[in-house]
Amino acid sequence: MATSTQKNDDIKNLLGKIPSANNKKSNPVIQEIAQTEEKKKTGRKNHRREGVNYVRISPAIPEELKMEMDIAIKSTLKNSYPTIDTFIEEAIRSFLAKQ
Repeated sequence: MATSTQKNDDIKNLLGKIPSANNKKSNPVIQEIAQTEEKKKTGRKNHRREGVNYVRISPAIPEELKMEMDIAIKSTLKNSYPTIDTFIEEAIRSFLAKQ
């Protein structure tokens, strides 16, 4: 039967054969900083003017009128009023100016 000192010596010999972390040269990790490109904004173009506070309204209009407005905005008025918001804003301004 082996004595405890002999077991300790055997363990020390085995541990001595294992390369220790202290003896290794450390290679630092060099990270490159990636250059980021400016991303284009995605989604719909915002047609709101800067410096203007907007509020949301929700009027109820006849379905046929809504369909006529959609057709006009998507065809004949496409360049003048790209969104329903711009169309309604101009319609209200025009109506109030006539009053």
